[in-house]
Amino acid sequence: MKPKKKIDMNRMKNWGWDKINKKYPRLSPFADSDRDGVVNINDCKPFNHWRKDIIDLAKITPQKRMTILKNKKYLYHKTEYNVVPHIITTNKLQRGNVPLSTSEMSNPNVIFKKYNQPVVLVLQRKKLKNLKKIEYDNPNRKSNLGSVQYRNEREWTTSGSTTKESLKGVILNERIKETIVPESEPGLQRNTLKGYPTRFATPDEFQKKKLKFKRKGPEGEAI
Repeated sequence: MKPKKKIDMNRMKNWGWDKINKKYPRLSPFADSDRDGVVNINDCKPFNHWRKDIIDLAKITPQKRMTILKNKKYLYHKTEYNVVPHIITTNKLQRGNVPLSTSEMSNPNVIFKKYNQPVVLVLQRKKLKNLKKIEYDNPNRKSNLGSVQYRNEREWTTSGSTTKESLKGVILNERIKETIVPESEPGLQRNTLKGYPTRFATPDEFQKKKLKFKRKGPEGEAI
């Protein structure tokens, strides 16, 4: 029996998956060889944990989309694209003394918060500090977030968190579509624009490649 060929990951750290697959056809495409959180077939450099490709959410499997958009390990915070570089640079999610609002929904329908270029921060639940679930039915609860809160989003608050500890990545909601908000949902505006997820980028790729927001659809502020 021939001994297994040892993989020299360092020599091939700048190889793409197709080239690696030709040399090592038995290597699983769904393994994470460099342990960077991205499986080999979706990783631009499968043997280099410093390089993680920006993921086009329309071109991956439904299962992979679900792990990013609807994962119980994550909480999500919607914000404006142009503030993300500052968040990453300063390593601060919280602004002043106001707790950060998060949601169990990756694309929350926040009527009273509008963004020209909406993005969603993907936060690792276990690494968030002072995490508290909003108790909607508790009349004695106190909140610094204001009176507008949304039961259907299953919201949480957190404070004292940093990006290095908790930020998994950023979802870009570049596809903007005109929609009618149902009467059952809060808000004064019924005809509005809504952002839909198109791409996912890790914090290092967001900065390294100077990722640009490519709006697809009507102009104006999206929810």
